[in-house]
Amino acid sequence: MGSYREPGLHILGPEWLEIAEHATLSFGKGTPEELRNQVKLPFELPPPSGLTITDKPVPGYDGGTNQVRIYKPEGPSTNGAVLIYVHGGGWTVGTLDTEDAFCRTVCTGNQIVVVSIDYRKAPEHPFPIGIEDVWAGVLWVQNNLESLGGKPDNIIMGGLSAGGNMTAALVQRARSTGLVSIRGHILREPIVVHPAVQPAGVDFSSYVDSKDAPILPTIGVHRCLEWYKPVPDDLRMSPLLAEDFSGLPPAYVQIAGVDPLRSDAFAYIDKLQAAGVPVRVSVYPGLPHAFQMVPLKSSQQSDQELIHAVKWLIGSERDEDTSNGGPDRLAGREP
Repeated sequence: MGSYREPGLHILGPEWLEIAEHATLSFGKGTPEELRNQVKLPFELPPPSGLTITDKPVPGYDGGTNQVRIYKPEGPSTNGAVLIYVHGGGWTVGTLDTEDAFCRTVCTGNQIVVVSIDYRKAPEHPFPIGIEDVWAGVLWVQNNLESLGGKPDNIIMGGLSAGGNMTAALVQRARSTGLVSIRGHILREPIVVHPAVQPAGVDFSSYVDSKDAPILPTIGVHRCLEWYKPVPDDLRMSPLLAEDFSGLPPAYVQIAGVDPLRSDAFAYIDKLQAAGVPVRVSVYPGLPHAFQMVPLKSSQQSDQELIHAVKWLIGSERDEDTSNGGPDRLAGREP
C-alpha cells in the first residue's frame, strides 16, 4: 500500500466532479445567515428505526442553556459505550439536525449510545462560548451516565471540522483535569491550529494547494475564524500547540484530500504518534472538506470505516488486525 500522504491527494477526483455543479455550498462566500439557510435540511427527518431519539435541554456555559440529542439503540449499549459527538460548521452554522443521519448510523451500526451536543454559534456568540458550551455538555454526560446507560470507562468523543477542533481541545482538557475519562477520540477533517500561529518547520501546504477547494476554500477558513474571533494561541483554538500529548486516548482521524485543513490533520497525527498514542487514519483522495455531508459512495464508505474504528475505540475489536481503517489507510485504494 502507498503512503496515505502520497502526492496528488488534492486533485479533485471523478466522484466529486460528477456532482460538482450541484454542490454549491461554499464557506468562501455568503453571510453566516445565508450559509445557515443553505445547510438546513430540505426535508423532515424520518422517524427513528432501531433506536430512540430524545432532545433535551442541558446547562450551557456561563449560565446559558444548551441542547443535546440522545440516540439510544434497542437493547443495552455495547460495553456501556457512549459517543459524545460535536457537529461541524465553522463554529458558525449547523444544528443537531445537520449530522443527525450520521449519529443514527453510528448508534445502530455500533449499538451504542450517542449524545450529540449543540453549541451557540459565532458571530453572535464568539470564542470561547461555543467550546465552553460543549464542555458543559461533556460534563452533563459524565454526570448522567447511569440514566444514559453508559459506563464511566467507555466514553469516546468525536466531531467533524469545527467539531473536530473542539474534540481535540476538550480531550486534552479532560486528560489534564481528570474530570472526565475519555477512552478514544475521532477527528474528522479537524482544524487544530490557528493559521496565525502555525509552528515553523511543519508542512501546511494544503492551505495553498487546496486554496480553491469546494465547500471550504482557504478564504473560507479565514472567514470562519473572523466570525469566531478566537485567541490564536489559546489551546482551545490550537490544541496542536500543546506541549504534552502523552496519555491522550487512541485516535481515529479522517482526512479529505482536497481540503486546506489536510495538513492540520497530518500535523496532529505526527504529534500523537510521537507521544506513543495509537492512531488509525483514513484518507479520501480527490474529495473536499466535509464531503460526508453529500450523498456519495465515499460518504457511505467513510461512515462504515468510522463504525469499524468505533469498535476498536470502545474495546470490542481492539486486538484485531488494523489493515481495515488502520494506520496508513488510503481509502478507496486497494492495498
